[in-house]
Amino acid sequence: MDTFFSGKVHVSMRNVTESSFELVYSIGEGILDKAAKENQMDISEKLIKIDGVKRVNVVDQKDELSQ
Repeated sequence: MDTFFSGKVHVSMRNVTESSFELVYSIGEGILDKAAKENQMDISEKLIKIDGVKRVNVVDQKDELSQ
C-alpha cells in the first residue's frame, strides 16, 4: 500500500483473528485515482493478485463524515 500510494496512506483500522486479518485504509478519491493511473492498475486488481488474499473491497463514502 505504501509503495502503490507513494506513502500517502495509513491504516485506520485493524481486525485480527487467529486465522485472518483485515486492514482498513482511508484514502482520498484524488489519491486513489492518481495512483491507479500511475500504476496502470486499480488497487483492487493489485491486491487480489497477492497470494492468500481472498477478498478486496473498495468503499466510496458519500456523507457528511467524508466531507
